[in-house]
Amino acid sequence: MKDPKTIKLLLNYLRGKTTLAEKAKVDKWYDSISDANSLSNYSDSELSEIKEQLYQNIRLGLGNKVIPLYKQSFFKVAAAAVLIFSVSGIYWASKNTIVKPDLTSIKPTIISAPAENYATITLANGQKLELKGNDKGTIAQQESMQLVKLANGQIEYKGTADSKSIEELQYNTLTNPKGSKVINLTLSDGSKVWLNSGSALTYPVAFVSDERKVTITGEAYFEVAHDIHKPFKVAKGDLEIKVLGTHFNVNAYDDDSDIKITLLEGSVKVLNGNVMNVLKPGQQAQVTDEIKINPEVNMDEVMAWKNGYFYFNRADVSTVMRYINRWYGVEIIYSGPVSTKSFEGELERNLNLTQVIKILERNGLHLKQEGNKLIVLP
Repeated sequence: MKDPKTIKLLLNYLRGKTTLAEKAKVDKWYDSISDANSLSNYSDSELSEIKEQLYQNIRLGLGNKVIPLYKQSFFKVAAAAVLIFSVSGIYWASKNTIVKPDLTSIKPTIISAPAENYATITLANGQKLELKGNDKGTIAQQESMQLVKLANGQIEYKGTADSKSIEELQYNTLTNPKGSKVINLTLSDGSKVWLNSGSALTYPVAFVSDERKVTITGEAYFEVAHDIHKPFKVAKGDLEIKVLGTHFNVNAYDDDSDIKITLLEGSVKVLNGNVMNVLKPGQQAQVTDEIKINPEVNMDEVMAWKNGYFYFNRADVSTVMRYINRWYGVEIIYSGPVSTKSFEGELERNLNLTQVIKILERNGLHLKQEGNKLIVLP
């Protein structure tokens, strides 16, 4: 069944060189194979695993050719075409008999992408609340403010936030550890914060002073409620970001070489010691000892983490490994000199670690997984 003309059609599809009629033919193949009833002698889990292995065959490259890391969805239809060819020796060998493949050899230790949230909130009195699980409703009462967990897992502060109802400023800390899903928090003023894995945010239970100030470690995306009388400030060490109401992203992990503030809309003032700059929408500030303004930013890259993707833009090995460490919660160990290779493209963050490892290996990186450790080989 491995007809050269059909293989050529598939290769052209992957390269984006098919006509509409040829693309329709590949689509038809996918429709015919995606129905589990067409391979009814296999269980759903077996079909899923076979297809996933075939997705990887396409995603990892064609022959020895290294290809960019594209979105998984791009390959979905083409993967079904390969499924037809690859399973042909199994499915079409006999009209009456289907020989099931031995799947044990393709079952490595699986570390899945985060399926739930392991975040915690440390209250002003030191009490720690775990947010894991499906429970919803009020999980803490702090003076007139209620801390509420919604049905979708989001966290929200509700109540009357003014100096009459709040006797003193109380600070809570939301910690989202490595290996945890992104969590969404709505502050008492209505501002929304999305916190990436490996990040923490310290904030007042209620903003009752003449400013709204929070501190951050890691990465967060802010949609700040407008209040001309109370500027909103985000602090990280000597760095301070000041806004009135706007949308922006802050990447301030301790193990990164700089801090990046990216403005999506509105206006942001960035202060670092005695240095100050104002950002316009679409610009990014890179902060080290100085503030460098990047006037043109790829917003898909900046917001990939919130939208469910890894986005590599000529990322070196250390950068890729930091992404993997934060998202999957695995320990990264370097065994020898680090490769100078760089990576480009997107990957969905719902892939398991084994799938990501295979993609990186086909693109020239040598890796070895040992339980919760990922070893980068020379």
